[in-house]
Amino acid sequence: MRLDCHDAVTGFLYRLAEVGPKDFQQGENQLDATLLSYLLGKELTNELFSVLNRLRVELVPKYAEDMSLHLAFWDELICEVSDKAETHIADPIALDTLVEEFGDRWKRPLAEYDVACLVRHLSVGAESVEVSGVEFTSASQEELAARSLSVEQIRSLTTDYGYFTLAVTRVEAATSATAAATGREKVVEALVLLRASALSGRSGNAVVDELLQWELSGDCLVRPVAPGDSGAWVWSFRRPFGPLVIDLGEAIRKGFEQLQLGRLDDLPDDIRQRVRRSLYWIAHSASHASDDHRLVDFMTAMEILLLPEDRLGNKGATIALRYNLIGGSLNPPAVKRMYDLRNEVVHGGKLPIVGQLDAWHTRLTCCEAVGRILAAAAERTEASTLGELISGLETADRLSQFIKRAEQGTYEGVSLPQIVEEAKRKLQRIAPPGQQNGGT
Repeated sequence: MRLDCHDAVTGFLYRLAEVGPKDFQQGENQLDATLLSYLLGKELTNELFSVLNRLRVELVPKYAEDMSLHLAFWDELICEVSDKAETHIADPIALDTLVEEFGDRWKRPLAEYDVACLVRHLSVGAESVEVSGVEFTSASQEELAARSLSVEQIRSLTTDYGYFTLAVTRVEAATSATAAATGREKVVEALVLLRASALSGRSGNAVVDELLQWELSGDCLVRPVAPGDSGAWVWSFRRPFGPLVIDLGEAIRKGFEQLQLGRLDDLPDDIRQRVRRSLYWIAHSASHASDDHRLVDFMTAMEILLLPEDRLGNKGATIALRYNLIGGSLNPPAVKRMYDLRNEVVHGGKLPIVGQLDAWHTRLTCCEAVGRILAAAAERTEASTLGELISGLETADRLSQFIKRAEQGTYEGVSLPQIVEEAKRKLQRIAPPGQQNGGT
């Protein structure tokens, strides 16, 4: 089946072939935006992420899992075109065929599947509740048996998972794995409506938050609906081997050092409390099943760190500018785009819109900002509040240098003019025009 974004993918690959072969190492930070900007150039890097996002919207989750699709795109197309650039420049038809074959492999015919997710600590009583095409029903042994689960599956569910409710829905998907992802997404959306309904239904009573702390397990059961299939339920795990307990000591020690958290207790109260609040939101992101909600948590942390007092003007542009001024390594318009995505999630009418790559880059950017703020606080001990610390970094010289770099083409992106305008506004407030160094 032909990809809807076939022409966009082909156009990107043709321009990739035109710039010549690159030294791409499969599996080694190939999706890192900063590294890619050096390998591809910023214009081609931006086009790559635009194409990846269009592929994700078209194929995830019904046809492909998010990261699997991105890695396949890299391995099957980018590395192929880079290795044989001259061939594809000389023969555009072969390049077009390559994209056609990629589409055929990923955009396969859809089939119907039943998906049953496990929602821990939720009881809907004896009668099932249906919300947005998802049926929440009792997980009694009788109910599980009536839904044709095997004796072994029933035993595993009732002994290993504690109290839970079964959330059953029917989806169209290309494989059982993508059916699990599609079904899980429907259940996540339905749980939001379920919680809101429960809060409204108990509006005349004291609402105890513990009553609504339902937990969606990473495990689910999937079975094909098509006639002729066995119809047996099979386990599907959100992660390759289901929930794991591994030694995280090394990762914790590494992250503690990267974030420079050893400096936290020595900071003034205001800075320490604000950084702790930002760390709460970074940690809270791990509790979400949705990348949309994770990104909102990350950008909430960025607001706490970089907008401690200044709430005027363009918030996204201000965050992108201040991230750069504290020494952030990502292209400022990319940070502005993260904030724009946050606004789409919070104020828009369509979900999901955030992919794993968006959430991944936002997490890295957010963690980097924490480390930069703590390093700046340790160096500028005269600042007693985070507002004072940020103001001390927004000097006329730093703002002028940013404007100069932007005008020289160091940064690229559609939102760059907004960020430069924010820098000029702040510069004009700090220094009269005759005292400004660089910039126009």
